[in-house]
Amino acid sequence: DDAGYGLADPVTGAGSVRMGPYALPPGRYNLKVNGNLDPADAYVLTLDAAPPLAPGHEAEPNDREEYATPLSVDATLSGRLMPGENDYVALQVPPDALAWWTITESGPAQADLELKDPTGGTVAGARTLDEGGTRLARLPLAPGRQLLRLRGAGDWTLRAERAPPPGPEDEREPNDDALHATPLADRPLRFWLDHGGDSDQFAVTLAAPQRVTLDISAPASARPEGRLTVPASNDTPMLEFQPDPADPQRMTAQWQGILPPGVLNVALQGS
Repeated sequence: DDAGYGLADPVTGAGSVRMGPYALPPGRYNLKVNGNLDPADAYVLTLDAAPPLAPGHEAEPNDREEYATPLSVDATLSGRLMPGENDYVALQVPPDALAWWTITESGPAQADLELKDPTGGTVAGARTLDEGGTRLARLPLAPGRQLLRLRGAGDWTLRAERAPPPGPEDEREPNDDALHATPLADRPLRFWLDHGGDSDQFAVTLAAPQRVTLDISAPASARPEGRLTVPASNDTPMLEFQPDPADPQRMTAQWQGILPPGVLNVALQGS
């Protein structure tokens, strides 16, 4: 672009080479040509109008958030990632009200999917599942533009759909870090390790010294892992999951201790 940022991967070849098609907003763009031509030879640059994009297909270049391809809710968008490439998508959440959404990437691509905040930080992220596809489930998204980034290689298909709101005994996504940890109280709480690399964090806030007991049960297929951050201590004990004697399809872990005032953080992850 006119700021000097490369918008497209270089194209190399002998004879004729072709770049595009690209969906470019009005403005000034720079092309750089280099090679081994004899000084007596000449080359010709031709700029042609490309046919309209097929509905539901990404518009390249979209390697930067400024050029993100728009996506409406309940619509499908498809694209292709070259190895190591970023594709940015701008999800347009309707202005009716705050709602819960599930974003699904269902193509064969090996891709990471991230929801970004206005500063470029990651609000929630997921890796491709073993069986293919990626999902960010049950996210509360405010109306307006929500930025998504895909990174990896292969063909992808993206869709955002309304999800039922969590009940009083459900975790609140995103809760992938201590800042967004779901509060734990003296009642059961359900959680989902619902995509590759998902990390769920929970917090117990204590106003006075108290004995705390944690009982955690998860599907054995999730290969659950857990770690605690204990208040007023440098200890980060691991949770030891064992097969459930009553159900071989599940794993359980228990931890108890007398804790000082502060916040006990519980981080759970499935591999």
